[in-house]
Amino acid sequence: MRLTNSTHVPDYTVNIVDPDQSMLKALSRLLKIAGFEAATFRSIEDFLKAGKTNRPCCLVIDVVQPATECAGILENIVATRQDLKIIYISEHDDVHLQEQAIKAGASAYLVKPFDDRFFLDAVQTALEQHDEVYKGEVI
Repeated sequence: MRLTNSTHVPDYTVNIVDPDQSMLKALSRLLKIAGFEAATFRSIEDFLKAGKTNRPCCLVIDVVQPATECAGILENIVATRQDLKIIYISEHDDVHLQEQAIKAGASAYLVKPFDDRFFLDAVQTALEQHDEVYKGEVI
């Protein structure tokens, strides 16, 4: 399920931020089975401390803060990491938060529990969006 082109198979990293260790393990395993490298973080602060890599990547973040805080976090990340495509996951089907997330630039918003195929499709789409933005550039 990796993105490929005729000359190069890029190495993608999917960064997962979720306070639930079992969710981190499950998503990490799923991504590895699908051929992606996964990096896991228990908080957005841990992710930000890890710094930027030179690999194409996306961020999967569990929405646990109030909607206004999440939108602010997303906007800050989008402003400082334009290379990063973001997928929100949440236990809450909050239409207002979904609208804010997509308006702020999120690639997808998935409500738990979600089907593995939907998750992998969202990751694939996020990485394709990344490739479209950086087509022709070496990252």
